[in-house]
Amino acid sequence: MKLLRIHDLCNNHLNLVKYLQERGVLASAHKCPKCDKQMSFSVNSVEFRCQRRHMQLDAHKRK
Repeated sequence: MKLLRIHDLCNNHLNLVKYLQERGVLASAHKCPKCDKQMSFSVNSVEFRCQRRHMQLDAHKRK
């Protein structure tokens, strides 16, 4: 039953982000490895991104 709920949440990015925030996965502790600034979570691409330009390159994405 729990898997069904997670699957339903994954169909909507905003619900997925809310679910991950409730579980502590999207805590504010994610820092950019290049500049040590806090990274924001991009809902559209479902990844963490630094606000600075250097993190827009594929080679520097945090996984």
